[in-house]
Amino acid sequence: MCKLKGMKKRYLCLLRGINVSGHKIIKMADLRILLTKTGLENVKTYIQSGNILFTSEIESKEGISIFIEKLLLKEFGWGIPSLILEQKDLEQIILSNLYPKLKETTTNKPYVCMYVFHKKDLTKKMELLNELYLKENILR
Repeated sequence: MCKLKGMKKRYLCLLRGINVSGHKIIKMADLRILLTKTGLENVKTYIQSGNILFTSEIESKEGISIFIEKLLLKEFGWGIPSLILEQKDLEQIILSNLYPKLKETTTNKPYVCMYVFHKKDLTKKMELLNELYLKENILR
């Protein structure tokens, strides 16, 4: 992707902890309208999951995350953590499969779990995940 000013990039935003067990309810139609009014384009959501696809000229994933979190706090009154990913991030997740030899069947499917960490904890957690990855590869 080009990083020139004015070039639009496609992002995925994962909101944590909305629409779970009747708490922090946000209708996806309302969320699409809100995000579109603030300048994000081609906003699409997936069921009531808090997963949002959109296009933006903003280049900083952290900047987008802060923007969306502040907007949701102002609009709904909740602090909702977000994780912003680009296509290249998703491709890296797929390439980093801990179990590449695992065959997908009707009863055996690999899943990806993503967690939104507090920034100060992220480095330590990434080190632990890398350590686990190395152990898993050594044991194969």
